[in-house]
Amino acid sequence: HQVKQWRLAMILTMALTAHNFPEGLAVAVSSLQSDRLGFVVMAAIAVHNIPEGIAIAMPVLDATGSRIRALQLATLSGLAEPLGAIVAIALLPQGSTQGRGMDFLLCVVGGVMSCVAFTELLPEAHAQRRPVCMAAGLAAGAGAMLLTHELA
Repeated sequence: HQVKQWRLAMILTMALTAHNFPEGLAVAVSSLQSDRLGFVVMAAIAVHNIPEGIAIAMPVLDATGSRIRALQLATLSGLAEPLGAIVAIALLPQGSTQGRGMDFLLCVVGGVMSCVAFTELLPEAHAQRRPVCMAAGLAAGAGAMLLTHELA
């Protein structure tokens, strides 16, 4: 059980860290375009970072029994976001975070997260044998995505 949980924790940590970096890019770029858009993107990302941190911390805690280790890995993953923002502002060429450049970054991130969701998260949720909770979580996530899309 611990090996399986550690594997899940490492996959989630790597995937969510890769997911967080472009989120930092998105916050920086949207903030440069307009204050309102920057705020909406920042708020949406901030709200969904809570379950992301939990998604990393819980398998780590289950696998290791260490609250400190769980906090360390969740925090480390989250630090990819400000790093992404710094890179967007300081290092990327002017057009690479606009138009097709941003489309490409978002497609890569979406593909990584979809792969993790379908190959790791949904099977793990199904193994819990709580289909109503699984469906409710899926519906809540989809609803949150629609809401933030409408606000932007």
